[in-house]
Amino acid sequence: MAIGGQGKLAALRSAAAVRKLDGRFLIAGRCGIYMLLGFMMSCARILENGAPFGMAMVACSGPGITGVFALAGSSLGYLVSGGVDWGIRYIAAAVLVYTIAFVFHETSLCRQPYFMPSAAGLVMALTGFLGSFSASAGTVPLVAELFLETTLAFGGTYFFREALS
Repeated sequence: MAIGGQGKLAALRSAAAVRKLDGRFLIAGRCGIYMLLGFMMSCARILENGAPFGMAMVACSGPGITGVFALAGSSLGYLVSGGVDWGIRYIAAAVLVYTIAFVFHETSLCRQPYFMPSAAGLVMALTGFLGSFSASAGTVPLVAELFLETTLAFGGTYFFREALS
């Protein structure tokens, strides 16, 4: 789906350059997209009460302004879709992943392709384990639920980053 030999995003950038649009409009649009994606991904559920995709969206967004907007969108999505008592675990995981990205963003370790997916999986496993002490018994064994959320957080971060690059 190329327009004149260019992709759609490249065509939009060249049209913005021709019209002398301010670059802040493109940044604002990108931030809005990341906020919307964070909101939508945090509303997606697995196994009735698991939602690792909003946190994975925050992990793939990085430590910049897009990460802040993805964090805001996913936090809002967790609160809207599940309430405070359910969403606080996932909001905490998203804040921890953003903090890891912010702390390590200048190191060469953060540029490795599996660093942020591994950090997202680790944070999801730790918050899931700590949340299991207050969780009631469900239909799925707790170990299977933790494994599934950890795997989906890792995979979601990796594939979201690939899709948005």
